[in-house]
Amino acid sequence: MSGAEIGMALQTLEWLATSIPKWIEAAKQRGELTEEQEAQYQARQAAVFKAPYAQPEAVSDATKPDV
Repeated sequence: MSGAEIGMALQTLEWLATSIPKWIEAAKQRGELTEEQEAQYQARQAAVFKAPYAQPEAVSDATKPDV
């Protein structure tokens, strides 16, 4: 991936991170999303982001040699 493609992907992720809560709130206001549905959605999201592959990589300490 080029630098421009990575930048575009990051911008898209930032846009989604700010847009999704707005969409949820709008759906709740229109009566399209119940509290139970939102709780189910939040539980699914928590499970996905709790998975090991979704965790940030450890930052190596440049002052210590890799062992």
